[in-house]
Amino acid sequence: VEAYLLAYTPIYAPSQSLPTVLGAGDSITAGAAATLNSLCWLDLSVTNLGVGYDRVNLGISGSTAALWVSAYLASQVVPSYSATFPKFIVFINLGTNDIVGGFTAAQVKANLVSLGTTCKALGSNVKVVFGTVITRDNMTGGQNTIRLALNALLLADFNVATADPNAWLKGVGITYGDALADFAALSITRPDGTHPNDAGNATMAALAQTISIRPTT
Repeated sequence: VEAYLLAYTPIYAPSQSLPTVLGAGDSITAGAAATLNSLCWLDLSVTNLGVGYDRVNLGISGSTAALWVSAYLASQVVPSYSATFPKFIVFINLGTNDIVGGFTAAQVKANLVSLGTTCKALGSNVKVVFGTVITRDNMTGGQNTIRLALNALLLADFNVATADPNAWLKGVGITYGDALADFAALSITRPDGTHPNDAGNATMAALAQTISIRPTT
C-alpha cells in the first residue's frame, strides 16, 4: 500500500492492524530523482519488509524541519497516527533545506528534537528514527560545515560506537528518538547533486529496513 501527499492534506488512512512506517521529510524522502516514486528509499525499505507492513510517505519537496514543527506535524503526522497500530515508526529525514536556508546546526537540531518529542508523546507504540543529512553539491563550504556539525550532534546522542556505516545506532537515555540511520556515511550517487538515484535510494533503503524491524530496546 502506498500513500503520497497531495495538496499537503491527509489523504490516506493506513491499515491500523499493520505496523506502519511514516516518512516525514523533504524531496529526498519523496524520491525526487528516483525513476519511479515506488523506488524512493522510504517506500523501497517498506516494500522489502513485505506485505506485513504499511507505509505513508509524507515527503514534501522544499520542506524544512522548522516548517514541519510549525505546520506539517499537526496537519500530517498527527492525523495519520492511531493507538491501535502494532507499531508506528516515524522516519524523520530533514535538515538539508534548513541549512541552505540559513539555519545553524543547533537550530536545526532543536527543531528535530521538537519533532521527535512530539511524535514520541503520541503513544507507546511510536518509534522515532532520524537520518543524518547527506552531502549536497550546491552547499557552500560554510553550509557543508553546518551539515557536518548537525550530523555530529545527532551522532553524539545516538552514540553506539562502530566502524560499520550500516550499523544500527541507538541512543542511550535519549528521549526524543529511538534510533539514527547514518545515511551520510553511505556511498550514495546523486545525479543532480542533491537527490539519490535508484541505486542511492536502494542503499538508503537497506539501512532503513534494518532499523524498521529492530526493537527499540
